[in-house]
Amino acid sequence: MDETEIASAVDAEISSAQEAFRSGRKGDTSKAIEYSRGEMSDLPSEDGRSSVVDHTTQDVMGWLLPGIMRVYFSSDQIVVYDPKGPEDEEGAEQATDYINHIVLKESEAYRVFWDWFHDALLHRNGVVKHFWDATPVTAVEKHFALTDDQFVELTSSDDVEVLEHTEQEELEPAGVDPFTGEEAMAPVILHDVRVRKMLAPGSLRLEAVAPEDFLINDEAKEINERTRFVGERILTTRSALIEQGYSRVDVDDLVSGKSDLDGVALARSGNHWAGSSMKDHATEDIEIYECYPLIDYDGDGIAERLKVIWAHGGHGKKALLDWEEWEDELPYSDLTPERVPHRWEGRSVFDDTVDLQQIRTVLQRNLLDGIYQNAFPDEYIDISRVKNPDAVFDRVIGRKIMVEGDPSGIAYSPPMQNSAAQMLQALEYTDQIIERRTGVSRSAMGLDPETLQNQSATAATIQQSAQYSKIELIARNFAELGMKRVFKCLLKLVVKHQDKARTVRLRNKWVEMDPSRWNADMDVTINVGLGSGSRDRDLGFLNLVLQQQQAAFGMAGGMGSPYGQKLAKAMLHTAQKIIEATGLKSPDMYFPEVTDEDMQAIAEQQKQNPEAMKMQAEMQATMQLEQAKSQVTMQIEAARLQAQMQMKQLDIQAKMQGDQAQMQLQAEMEQIKAQIASSSEAEKLQSRALVEREQAQADMMVRQRETEASIALEQQKFAFARELKLLEFDLKGKQQANGHAVNGNTQNGNGAPAKEDSGHTALMAEITELMRLAAAPKRVIRDENNLIIGVEPDAAPMGD
Repeated sequence: MDETEIASAVDAEISSAQEAFRSGRKGDTSKAIEYSRGEMSDLPSEDGRSSVVDHTTQDVMGWLLPGIMRVYFSSDQIVVYDPKGPEDEEGAEQATDYINHIVLKESEAYRVFWDWFHDALLHRNGVVKHFWDATPVTAVEKHFALTDDQFVELTSSDDVEVLEHTEQEELEPAGVDPFTGEEAMAPVILHDVRVRKMLAPGSLRLEAVAPEDFLINDEAKEINERTRFVGERILTTRSALIEQGYSRVDVDDLVSGKSDLDGVALARSGNHWAGSSMKDHATEDIEIYECYPLIDYDGDGIAERLKVIWAHGGHGKKALLDWEEWEDELPYSDLTPERVPHRWEGRSVFDDTVDLQQIRTVLQRNLLDGIYQNAFPDEYIDISRVKNPDAVFDRVIGRKIMVEGDPSGIAYSPPMQNSAAQMLQALEYTDQIIERRTGVSRSAMGLDPETLQNQSATAATIQQSAQYSKIELIARNFAELGMKRVFKCLLKLVVKHQDKARTVRLRNKWVEMDPSRWNADMDVTINVGLGSGSRDRDLGFLNLVLQQQQAAFGMAGGMGSPYGQKLAKAMLHTAQKIIEATGLKSPDMYFPEVTDEDMQAIAEQQKQNPEAMKMQAEMQATMQLEQAKSQVTMQIEAARLQAQMQMKQLDIQAKMQGDQAQMQLQAEMEQIKAQIASSSEAEKLQSRALVEREQAQADMMVRQRETEASIALEQQKFAFARELKLLEFDLKGKQQANGHAVNGNTQNGNGAPAKEDSGHTALMAEITELMRLAAAPKRVIRDENNLIIGVEPDAAPMGD
C-alpha cells in the first residue's frame, strides 16, 4: 500500500470512530458534564417558579473520588513487581522502587490519576496515555571562575553542551619570591561558562485523555493488541509541529480550527465559548490525529500495527504527516468502575444517578413552589373599593391601604393544600435508592448527625463496611482492569529506552538504577489493601496483626531462630504499614529497613551475650503472660456479666410466672366465692371441694415452675463452670509454654518453682471464687403467699 491508500484507510477508521461517538457517547458525555456542574438544560424551569437543581451526581462523585485516591496514594508504593524466577528477585525490588519513584515524583501522578479516575466515574471509561518521550531532560547551569582542570572536567562529558564561554586572566598568589622575600603573584586563566546538561535521554510520560478526544473502533471490547483501531485527537499549533520536525510546507497546508465546539467542548467550557483571540499563522490551532490501526500495508495477508500521524490538509486532501510500523505496546489504557461484559463501555456513577437527579430536582422545585405559595398565596381583591390601588401591588412592609367600608371583605385567599410532607417522604425514598445503587449515604458523608443515634456499634460497623465495600470494588476494578496494564507497559518502556544507569534518591539514599538488566515481563501487583476503609479500621486490623506477630515471635525464640528473624522483618513491614495508614509519608524514616546482614549481626550479638538473651526471653515471657492474663480476665468478666444477666432474666421470668399464677388463682377464688355466696348448702360443699381441688392444682403448677427454674439455673451453672474451667486450663497452658520459653527461669536457685506473682495469685483466686459461686446450690425465694418472687445463690463460705 502507498501513503495515499494508508491515509484513506486511516480516514475511514477515524470517521467511523467519530460517528460512533457522536451517535452514542457524545450526548451522554455532554450531559454528564452539565449534571456534575449542577446544570440541567434538558429540564428547564418555568418562569416565576423555582429553578433549583439537585446535585446528586456531584455529591456521589465528591464522596467516592477522595476515597479511591486514598487507596492508591496513602502509600509510597502503588505497584509491586513480582519476579518470574529466582534471578529476578533483585531486579523486581529495584523495579518496584524505581517505577514508583518515576510515577509519583516525576510524572505528576496525582493530577493524572485524579483526571483518569474522574473520567471513569463520570463518563464510564477513563483513558490514560503512557509513552516514552524521547525529548532529552536538560538543565541549564552557570559556573564562574573555573580553573582549567575544573573546566575540562565539566565539559568533557558528552552530556554537556557549552552555550556560552568567556575567559579572564587574574593574578593569584604563587608563593614567596626567593630573591625579594615578598609574596609573588602569577597570572591564572579562569573560565565563566553556561552549559546545558542532559539529565536523562528521555522520560516516561503519563497523560489523561479526554473522552471526546479518544478514538476506538465501535466493535472493540477492550484495549489490547487485537484492537483494530485506537487513536487520539490532539490540538496543537503550526509552530509546535515544525519544532517536532515536520515539513513547514506540509504544516502550512493544514486546515486550522477546532471541531465539535457545539458539543462536548462547549459543555466542558461551561457554555461560555466566545471564539478565539487573534492569532498569527504560527500559533493557529491545528487538529492532528495520532492513530494506531491494524493495516496489511505490505500485502502479506497479515495486518501490522502502524503509528500514523494524520491531519486535514488543504483543499479537502488528507495529509499523512508521518507513519511507521509500531512494535511497542499500545500507548493507551482504560479503566471503568463497573465493567459490562462483552462491551468496551462500562457503567458510570452518572448512569446510576441521572434519573434520580431529575426526580429530585422536580421534587425540590415543587416543594419550594409550595412553600412560596403558602407564604405568598394568591389573592382575589375587590379593587373597586381600594382608594390607592398601587399600594396593593407594593411589597413594602407597613404600607397603608385605604378602602371604602369594611376591609375584611376586600381580599380573599383560597385554601391551599400543603403537600410538603409527601415531598419530603419522596426525597427520603430517593436517598435510599441512591444508597442502594452507589453505597453513598448521609451517614457515610457525615451529613446526618442523627444517623448513628439509637444504633449499636456493631450495626454502625456493618453499615460502614457495606458502604466502604463499594469503594473497594471500584478500586479493585480500576487496579485489575486498567492499572495493571499501565504499569506493565511502563516497565517495558523503561527497560527498552533507558540504556544508561541513573542515580535517584530512594529512602534518603542515592541508588543507581540500571533497568537494562531487568526482566521486562515481570508480573504486576497493584496495592489495593489498605485505604479502602476508614483509617480507624485499617489501624485496628494492623495492630491486631502486629500483636499476633509479636506472640509468634516470642514462641519462635526471638532473633535466635531463623523463623524469628523472618517474623522480625514482617513486624517491621507491619509497623511501616501502620505509619502509612495514619497518613504519614516515608515510613522508612520511622522504621528503617533491616537487611539480612543486620539480622545476622543482631543474632550473633545475642549469642555472645547470654545475659541479654536471658533478659529478652524473660521479657517476652512476661509480655506473653500479661497478654494472656489480660485476655483471660476480659473473657472471665464477659462470662460473669453474661451469667449475671441470664440469672436476672430467670429471676424476672420466675417472678412473672408466679405473679401470673397468683392473679389467675385469685380470680378463680373470687369467682368461686361469689358462687358460694349465692348457692345452697349442698352446692357450698361442692364448691369447697372445687376450691380445694383448684388450690391443689395451683400448688402443683407452682412446684412445676419451681422445678423448671431450678433446671434452667443448673444448666446455666454447668455452662458457666465449664467456661471458667476452660479458661483456667488455657491460662495454665500459656504459663507452662512461657515457662519453657524462658528455659527454666520460672524456677528459683534451688530448682523449686518460682513463686507466682501477686497479679496471677489474685486472678486465680477470683477464678476459684467464681467457680465456687457457680457450683453452689440455688434457693428459690417465696413471698408470704408461698409464691416465687426470685432466685438467689445459697452459697456458704468456703470450708463450711
